[in-house]
Amino acid sequence: MKPTNFRCPWPLLLLGTVVVIALTFVFSGPVVPKAKAAPTVVDRIVARVNNGVVTLSELEAALNTVSPQQRQAVPKEELQGMILNSLIEKELISQVANSMGIMVGENEVDIAIEGIKRENNLNDSQFRASLAAQGMTIDFFRANLKFQILSDRLFREIVLNRIVVTENEVTDYLNGIGAFQGRNEGGAALNDKVVIFLLPTTPSTSGRLLKQAETLYNQVRTGTVTYAEAERQLTRDLGGDEGQVLSVGELQESLQNIAASLSPGLLSPPVDLGKSILVMYIQPRQANSNPTGTTKAASEFTDQQRQFARQQVEQIKRSDKVKAWMNDLKAKAIIQTSL
Repeated sequence: MKPTNFRCPWPLLLLGTVVVIALTFVFSGPVVPKAKAAPTVVDRIVARVNNGVVTLSELEAALNTVSPQQRQAVPKEELQGMILNSLIEKELISQVANSMGIMVGENEVDIAIEGIKRENNLNDSQFRASLAAQGMTIDFFRANLKFQILSDRLFREIVLNRIVVTENEVTDYLNGIGAFQGRNEGGAALNDKVVIFLLPTTPSTSGRLLKQAETLYNQVRTGTVTYAEAERQLTRDLGGDEGQVLSVGELQESLQNIAASLSPGLLSPPVDLGKSILVMYIQPRQANSNPTGTTKAASEFTDQQRQFARQQVEQIKRSDKVKAWMNDLKAKAIIQTSL
């Protein structure tokens, strides 16, 4: 990615905590009459989670990272509730990890940050500027990154290392039947339809078109723009070709990987191909993804299709196990909220 478009790749970025900093102002100079002291702002507890707490400052810090488009798309109280629920889940995860002796050292966070900067071609000042543009301090980012590493380690220990994917499950997924009918937590399936838009660029228009396409992607993702409006802008305002409809399985492998991260009904982030910008749209899936009832034998699918499907099945099962574990954890916990 380019520095100006840096985004943290960790999905739980909004779940972090912030350290409440007390600011002490020291004045020197001649003695002057004492002014009336300004009122002290005291942080308060917005949720009690077993023996832990979530504070208002933590909630506000997480809310500061929400984009303007998301703020417009979701009512304030609903957004606060969503973020608070995420913070409660984070506190529960931290408590379990602590009880199991699972820890993350600061040196591990340092190494991870250096990797992020390297992947995004950012120096230290550019990295900090990118965080500031997203409403984050370096301390906030470090805390969230540390938690992400911690939670990944915990989930591998108690959930993810127990996942087994059978060949029959892979075949069922490819046929869209059984437990996998209409299921695709990880993104598009091979038989889903995808619309491809190509926006021709020149050196003078590339940056502008990429930024406009990114804005459109965020608007569709947050529900502030419909796909019909996005299609109109892509093909008329941005000068893109009329969308070409293909199945995901017909795409080259690199594009299949992008599609795998998308849910049906969403645009993909724009991809700069040099002389054009590519945007994909995964068409909404029908209620029954295998309406004819016909199925293919395992041997009728290519190795590439089966590998892709295996990854999707594993992601679905991983998501199901984590959700079930979290729901059970919350059901057993003592949680009190006071927004």
